[in-house]
Amino acid sequence: MDAEDTENAAELESVEPTPLKTGIKRKSLSLKEKRDLILEIEAMNCSRKDVCSKYGIALSTLSHILKTKTQIKKDFQTYSGVRRHKWQT
Repeated sequence: MDAEDTENAAELESVEPTPLKTGIKRKSLSLKEKRDLILEIEAMNCSRKDVCSKYGIALSTLSHILKTKTQIKKDFQTYSGVRRHKWQT
């Protein structure tokens, strides 16, 4: 083993592993939570960014909920008494 190989080996040993990317964890909102979220936005009580941080969701998720708000409101009226199924992990 020559000096160059020794230096390369030392460099490889000193490199720290990169941490895994951590983002927002997957969040499942109930129909009631989605309806409440829509009502908050419609009442203009707070900004979209505030609502996202309150519910722990991404802005894209909020946009999708607002895009489908008519269907969510209709579903809430239809299924408001139905209990949500909890998936086991």
